[in-house]
Amino acid sequence: MRSTLTTTWLLLMFLVILMSLFAHFEPHSSFFWTVILGLSGLKFLLVAFQFMEMKRANSFWKVFLVLFVVLFIALLLFL
Repeated sequence: MRSTLTTTWLLLMFLVILMSLFAHFEPHSSFFWTVILGLSGLKFLLVAFQFMEMKRANSFWKVFLVLFVVLFIALLLFL
């Protein structure tokens, strides 16, 4: 259990560093927003499933959460 939490935390830190580096080098690219929002959605799902115990929830809530994140990011990208 402890190893899984540490691995998830390290992955989250890597994603934060990756997002900050990407934001520094490509601030005005249209591809920039897609990558930043995609990484943010991935971080949200990692936190929800690992630290908020969504991995033990009913399948309906798992699917609903993933679909909500995907639709929210798609909505932000198309606006």
